[in-house]
This record gives sequence, structure tokens and C-alpha cells, in this order.
Amino acid sequence: MIKENIFLNVLTSRNSPDHIFKHAEKQGLSREEVEKLLREDKILDFYKRELMLWRMHHLVEEIVLQHPTHSNGDLTEILVLKWNEKENVKITKSDCKQFIESMYLQLDNRKRAFISLCNNDIQSCLVYLRKDSFPMVEWLLRLGLLVGKRELDIIDIAKVIVKKHFPHVSEKDEIFDAFRKLNFTMKTEKKRIKFDFERIKNYKKAFVLNDLSFSRGLSSFILDEIQSYNTEPFIHFKTVLQSFLDSELRASNTEKEEEQTLNFQSDKQEINLDNTEDQNDTISEIFEEVQGKVNLKPAVTMGGNKDMDLLSAVESLKEKAVRHLDLVNSYKVKIEELEKENLRLSRQVEIYEQSKVETSYEKFTSFIKSLGGREGNFALHELFKESNGDSHQDPLQTQGRLITLFSSMQLMGVEPYLANYQLDEIVTLNKMDIGNKFTVKSMIQSSTEDVQVKIVGYGWTLNGKILVQPIVEQVK
Repeated sequence: MIKENIFLNVLTSRNSPDHIFKHAEKQGLSREEVEKLLREDKILDFYKRELMLWRMHHLVEEIVLQHPTHSNGDLTEILVLKWNEKENVKITKSDCKQFIESMYLQLDNRKRAFISLCNNDIQSCLVYLRKDSFPMVEWLLRLGLLVGKRELDIIDIAKVIVKKHFPHVSEKDEIFDAFRKLNFTMKTEKKRIKFDFERIKNYKKAFVLNDLSFSRGLSSFILDEIQSYNTEPFIHFKTVLQSFLDSELRASNTEKEEEQTLNFQSDKQEINLDNTEDQNDTISEIFEEVQGKVNLKPAVTMGGNKDMDLLSAVESLKEKAVRHLDLVNSYKVKIEELEKENLRLSRQVEIYEQSKVETSYEKFTSFIKSLGGREGNFALHELFKESNGDSHQDPLQTQGRLITLFSSMQLMGVEPYLANYQLDEIVTLNKMDIGNKFTVKSMIQSSTEDVQVKIVGYGWTLNGKILVQPIVEQVK
């Protein structure tokens, strides 16, 4: 482990001090050397490391919200730049990649659900989640811990929502599992798992609702779901969340008023209009026309009142400018309508893609039935017996069954994939390429960017889409 890997060490150990030192020991570092590295980065204290990981968590969510169409690779590029600009602990692209993959946001549908929630579009959020309850439970816990009078008040709220929208799961098990994945639990000396109230209290002290990108959308959703409950802790949650939303609305209105004031002052100084093909008059043309009127009027009126002529010309300019602005505003309205329609169509496409996934699942169940039944000559049964050492079949029969298995998988659209490489081929690749294009069998341990790796296993595609990248391991 070198200094640049200290963040990765904290991440992979889930910030457990014992595990941090054990990881380091495997890499040849003593406890004193690790403590020195942590002290240099001002994260020797357990809770400072904890808050560092949460700040990274929040930053990833902000970036996803700002760049909704970016891939995980693109998000990694942005994350490493933004983090290293302001944090003491410097991280690499590999660290960022591993952090994103450790979060719930590594999956596209979860990203879309998160973005919908932040935009207060709960219906789209639930469509994207479908039966995937974990992100919702995590959001509920993270927000609820900041709102509740007591640390575990959110459990009552979460149970109501999970039971209604995810009836296929055990709400109690799902909630406790989310606490565990969020590192809000600990093991006792008897290896039992219990809530880590010290960690929860430090989380509550460190953050407020506005630190969560999804706080407004989720607050509205929770209020709608618990409106009919009139006991504690529901009353407290309704009071706090309604107050929070009211203050957010006032702040938003104030911001809009300030923006309108600035725009009005700007319009008084200069009318800045976008060029469009349909515009027959530009501001310069209007001024030329007015200037012509002002210059010619005295000759026409034979010494008439120049001030009146100028006033008339300015009024004409104002009327044309108003018409021009109305035209531009109408274009803006149409553009907004088109953007909304585009968003609606995008969601329809997403729903269609989801139905394709469900169709694929149905195909898969059909595949299992055929392979396990008479049509496949009970190949699945025989292979399972062989895997347990319970069968003494001829090797040729085993090979035949395996051929049946992989032929059936090919009919399902499942194909082996090596990305134009050969099995057992040794190649030198950049760490970033390895992270993006391959599955690493064990962690790469190299101080250089270019690493020699061996292609040791097939990846897999479904209908041409890569599901599993080819497997590589570092050449020692």
C-alpha cells in the first residue's frame, strides 16, 4: 500500500480499524506506518474517516444529478477532479470507480429512479425501481435519521412505505439490512449484530436535510404516505417535513424574485435576443428605422417639434421590441413543451426496455424448464448430480449434456465474450482500461499505470449486450 491507496484501504475495509490494519499488514506495512499515513491526511480519527466517506457519497449523488446521461466511466472522471480540488485525501480514478461500484447508484435504473425522486417525480421513481426496494429503503433511513427525535423512529415510517410499495419483501429484514449496508450496525463480542448508535449520532450531528440531494422529493413523498397517521413518531415527521418544505418554497420564491429583478434591470439596459430564422426584424434594423424617422422628420414637417418626433419614434421602437420579446417568449414556451414531451417519450422508452427485460426473464424460465425436463433429456438434473459427485456417467455423456446446456444458452442470446483477445493471452494495459473493460479476478497491486495481465476467463453477452467483462488477473 502506498500513500495514494489510503482511501481505497479505508473503503474496502468499510472503515473498520481492525480491517484497515489487516489490509495494510498484507501489503507489508506496520500499524505505525498506517497510522502515520492516516495522520498525514488528517483522518486518523475514526469519525473523520466516516464523514469523509459520506462526503464522497453526497458528491457522487450531486454529480449523477448534474450529469444524468453520463456512464459510470464519465462520472469517475468528474468525481476524481472535483474531489481532489477540495479534499486533503487525494484519490485515483481506480478509487472512484470502486467507490461508485460500492454504492446503490452503480445501476442505470437506480440512477434514473434517484434523478426522478430529486425532481419530485415519485411515480417515475417507483417505475424505475419496480421490485428493487433497497434504494428506497436507504433514502428513507438517511433522511429519517436526520428528522426523527430518536435514532430509530424512522423504522416505523419506513415499514409503512415499504409494505405498501414493495409487498414482496419483508420490511423488517429489508430495513435492518439497509442499516447494515450503511454501516450503522456493529458486531458484539458474541458475533451478534446490533445498531451502532454512536455512528448514527455522529451522522445526525454532521448533516442536515439540505445535504441530501433527494430531501425535497422524498419529504413530499413521505408526507403523502403518512398523512392519515396521527400518532408518534408520525406527527413529529409530518411537522418537521412540512416545515422544511415550506422553508424551501419560501427560499425558492425569494430566489425567483431576485432573478426576475435582475432580469428586469438587465432588460432596461440591453435587449438581448436569440437569432432565429423566422425573425424579419433585428434590434439593429429597428434602431436604423427609428433613426431614419428621427432624421427625416424635420424635413417633412417643415420645422415641426423634434422632441415630439423623437418621442414618437421611441414609442414605435418600444412597441416593436415588445412584439419581438413576445415572439422570443413564445419560442421558449414551445421549447419547454418539446423538452417535456421528449422526457415523456424517454420514460416510455424506459418502460418498454423494462418490459423487454421481463420478457427475457420469461424466456429464461422457459429455458430452465426445457433444460431440466424431458425435452432436454433431464440434462440439468444429471449435471447437478455430477457437480455433487453423485454420478458416474461416461465423460462423453457429460460432454453431450454440456453441449446441450450451452446450445440452449446460445438460443437465449447468451454468448461467450473475449473482446477480440484470446484465452490465456498476456497483454499490457492501462489501469483505467482494465477497470472499464475487464473483470479483475483479484485486486491489481502495482504502482505503475500500465500493468501486465493475463486473459484467464470468458465474459458473457446477452443479445450482444455485455453482461460480464472478460476475466483477467495480474501477471506476477
